Amino acid sequence: MAEQRQLHLAGFFSAGNVTHAHGAWRHVGATNGFLTGEFYKQIARTLERGKFDLLFLPDGLAIEDSYGENLETGVGLGGQGAVALERPA
Repeated sequence: MAEQRQLHLAGFFSAGNVTHAHGAWRHVGATNGFLTGEFYKQIARTLERGKFDLLFLPDGLAIEDSYGENLETGVGLGGQGAVALERPA
């Protein structure tokens, strides 16, 4: 009997105010809720309905330009987005 093989599906999503589609912000259904936990729950639920096995959220290796290319400010304030995800609405 032949060995049964299974395909695993993974969703890759860059968290934050970045996107793989540079014009996505212009879409009529676009949202700016990337700082809310509900935003990521909705994405995970969509992948789950599509029978995906996991959602991968990679670490960022860059400091936002909004910090004025200042390493100390970027490192000092960089974690505030993650903290905001846990705040009650």
